[in-house]
Amino acid sequence: MQFTRQSGIDKDQQALLRALAPFLSRERISKLEKAMRAAKISTLAASALGSERLQFLFNR
Repeated sequence: MQFTRQSGIDKDQQALLRALAPFLSRERISKLEKAMRAAKISTLAASALGSERLQFLFNR
């Protein structure tokens, strides 16, 4: 499975992973959900760090 440059998961990959969930054990579903949340958070963090407003605050 490839992650996008910002470490997020694209929509097609999300759909595939969610479709596979019924065939996974509860433990693996939990790990999958945790990994997907982490990928989403990393994408949001990358966006925040790249925003001009945030750069303005740190470059004072």
